[in-house]
Amino acid sequence: MKKIFQSYRYDISLTEDSGSKLLPWLIGLMVYMITLCLAITLAISNTTDKWRNNLSGNATVEISAQKNIDMAEKMREISAFLENEPAVVSATPVDQSDMMKLVEPWLGDITTATLSELPLPGLIDVQFYHNEQINIALLKKKLELKYPFARLDNHQTWQNNMQSMARVIEIGILSLTLIMIALSSVVIIGSIKSNMAIHRDEISLLHLMGAYDSYITKQFQQHALRSVLKGSCFGTLLALISFVIIVQFILGLNVIGSFGTWEWGIISLLPIILGGLVSFFTTRIITKRELLELA
Repeated sequence: MKKIFQSYRYDISLTEDSGSKLLPWLIGLMVYMITLCLAITLAISNTTDKWRNNLSGNATVEISAQKNIDMAEKMREISAFLENEPAVVSATPVDQSDMMKLVEPWLGDITTATLSELPLPGLIDVQFYHNEQINIALLKKKLELKYPFARLDNHQTWQNNMQSMARVIEIGILSLTLIMIALSSVVIIGSIKSNMAIHRDEISLLHLMGAYDSYITKQFQQHALRSVLKGSCFGTLLALISFVIIVQFILGLNVIGSFGTWEWGIISLLPIILGGLVSFFTTRIITKRELLELA
């Protein structure tokens, strides 16, 4: 990397073109968008996995409101029944204060007296052993046979819906990333063709002096690679700063703590590596093709 950014002697005046000076800025903008897309995709994936892991060991038992029954006593009875199951760590009834917090967004600020007059179901929070094989269908059947008014919900439908929505978002963002990579290639191709048209006389002179196409290709390749890497480094750094500020400080999400070393490595290095590879191969192919047409 150090060798790439060291001063390089060009036999073609590539560094004097205004278009060449614009290339790093255009690539920087593209890489900025690509880096943000990668960071958002990883953040969505991490958040979805965390939700799924948290919910995989949980379930909720809903006891429908019944007349002439002591709900608190019935919840304790069902909790004791569930805790006798080998896969269940605990079954904790949700108390009235927590129930008030659950219904407050819909009913507004209510008192305990008002809550007691509402036909609200009883809720039991069930925790399972994470390493235990859980037969949810069998547990549901046993519970409903003994308590027909109780229903066990392991949130599987909600998990599937959330996972499907997250996958759709991830596919959309990755598609946008591929479009950005394609646009970056187009920008590089346009820059190379423009430079070769501008410096056609210098290329012809080098040919007359005995320069091989591989030597001329290396001139363009080196110039494009340096420009792209400069823009990629700038765009990646700016995207990382923007991502941390937006997600960590504005949205209040703990991104720095949730991302591991490999996530930060992918976000920081992959756009730069992609930029270098796209630049290297695109410049090589286009320059050789243009030189063949000049011959």
